[in-house]
Amino acid sequence: TVRFAGGIEDTQFGADLLEADVTLKKLCLDLLPDARSSFPSYFRLSAEHAARHGITGPVSSRFWFVPAEPGLASREGVSAIRRLRIGVQAEALGQGTAESEVGDRGLSADPPAESLSITLTRRCDELGQRYPEVARLKGLFALVAAAEGIRLSTDRPGMEYWISTYPVSRVPTARQYDLLAKEGIVQTA
Repeated sequence: TVRFAGGIEDTQFGADLLEADVTLKKLCLDLLPDARSSFPSYFRLSAEHAARHGITGPVSSRFWFVPAEPGLASREGVSAIRRLRIGVQAEALGQGTAESEVGDRGLSADPPAESLSITLTRRCDELGQRYPEVARLKGLFALVAAAEGIRLSTDRPGMEYWISTYPVSRVPTARQYDLLAKEGIVQTA
């Protein structure tokens, strides 16, 4: 099931975010053949890590795009986007473990996911050059920052129409998306 938050389902904004998210998922699972020589994948990093550290059981994390180090300055009815970078965030889910990776809360860390997230954040502009749907994220996140600046403003002259009345064009967005998955057997030493 595809979940949209903030009322963006059936909008161009929602369709663009979904397209970029699917590209990220395919990259993570090593399902984009044209990216294999340029970008690491979560699948390959996890397989290498599992083989090196004797990890048993399935390994799973999820990834999504986020604004990295956003900077919005607002003062006296004026807002400015000071900086805006796109990043990738990872969240470890249930997975196999190696003794050295069990954290203080008993949850396993996922070093390959953390490494990939850092690498893709650092190389997001390069990723955007290859995949236009990823490049569009900067503009979408800038719109969110601008909307937040308007929301924080106490004086919104001429904005009521755009906030309450403007008819947003309907662009169908998927409610279901086939699960992307990739499995492999790792031989440990």
